Amino acid sequence: MQDRHQRCSRRKFLASAAALTLAGGVAAQPAEGQGDLPLSRTRPAKPSNKGRKPLAVLTTVYRPLSHAYHIAGRFLHGYARGGQLHVPKHYIHSLYVDQTPDNDLSGEVARKFGVRLTRRTSSVS
Repeated sequence: MQDRHQRCSRRKFLASAAALTLAGGVAAQPAEGQGDLPLSRTRPAKPSNKGRKPLAVLTTVYRPLSHAYHIAGRFLHGYARGGQLHVPKHYIHSLYVDQTPDNDLSGEVARKFGVRLTRRTSSVS
């Protein structure tokens, strides 16, 4: 009977795993001198392109919740890392989108962030 109480049930295992995961995230602190900005709860201002290298994005679609939306968005807006806003050392210079469905965001992103939008892959660079 005591053997049954010593075994780890699925419920106990999941509770322990969740506690360890949360404890690991709390202890993470950003290193000094990384140049990250304090994390704001509002949308941050457009990051400066000064000192950043250009990137070209070639994608099939650029709409809400698409892969390109999330990946390119990190280079456009920055992202949270260790409780701070991290701005990557690259910025989106030009954007090629193959398909433009009704909910396409490429035109809006191009206007808002000064990204060159092109319809030919040869002129992306």
